[in-house]
Amino acid sequence: MSTSECSSSTETNVMSTLSACSSNCWATSPIALMEYPKLSSAYYSLMDIVTQDHMTLLGNVDPNVIVYILSTLAEGIASTDVTVSTACCSSLDNIITFIFRKGRKKGQRG
Repeated sequence: MSTSECSSSTETNVMSTLSACSSNCWATSPIALMEYPKLSSAYYSLMDIVTQDHMTLLGNVDPNVIVYILSTLAEGIASTDVTVSTACCSSLDNIITFIFRKGRKKGQRG
């Protein structure tokens, strides 16, 4: 399997995972998500990985999904579960770093 095939396969898997989450997690309010510790821990860990390694793919999802993700991250930061709050902070850091780097590249080209 070539590198491009592997990359395309990974992107397809990530988009499939986001689609599965959209049909399950997105139907749950951010506050209700926190009521299920195992679910919230898994969700926030997934968001940390997605924002760390697959930010370019998030540009292809529905804007309502982005709003939902940011809402859940805002809710999760206040969690008393250290794993959840740490994953939320890491996810936000990944998002902000991505935006900063994109803006910086545009500034250098413009």
